[in-house]
Amino acid sequence: MEIIFLGKNKPSVVKGLQFLLDTKMSVKAIISSSSHSDNDCENGLSEIAKKYNIPFMSDLQLNSILEDKEKCEENFEKIDLVISYLY
Repeated sequence: MEIIFLGKNKPSVVKGLQFLLDTKMSVKAIISSSSHSDNDCENGLSEIAKKYNIPFMSDLQLNSILEDKEKCEENFEKIDLVISYLY
């Protein structure tokens, strides 16, 4: 299952993402609110993204990709599920 994970500044978000990865779910992108990019929990999400080599981007970056059909197909061609955890 291919997943896009959206989350913001809550410790439970970081734990939820880690649970998905621990259960071998395939997280294809981690999206965080652009207004919370300096938050400690956001740093937790970005650290997980680095550790697992998962693209990490803001909601504004995601919107830019979604507006461009070629970029969207290139990045998110086979997404099965989008999880918005306390977003």
